[in-house]
Amino acid sequence: MIATATATMAVWGGRASETLDLSRDATLRIPRRGGAAVIRVERGVVLVTRAGDLEDHVLERGMELRVSEPGLVVAWALEESTVRVGEEAPRRRAA
Repeated sequence: MIATATATMAVWGGRASETLDLSRDATLRIPRRGGAAVIRVERGVVLVTRAGDLEDHVLERGMELRVSEPGLVVAWALEESTVRVGEEAPRRRAA
């Protein structure tokens, strides 16, 4: 069985986001562009692992994880799943 993912773009919380359908055992590298990434599971169960984090995070439907630390973030679908990945704007430092 080949793991696949399909994506659609949308606006979520005022920021662009992607909604991705993942087949069982599909993996997804979460893109990081400077702001914190927010990963929300809309359907299914997804394991999220982060570079430098000793714990893996199992997210079920309705759960989300905010990732603000730099480094690689990978999601693995433990069953057919739909995830939404958005990015918060980078925080500005006070002058």
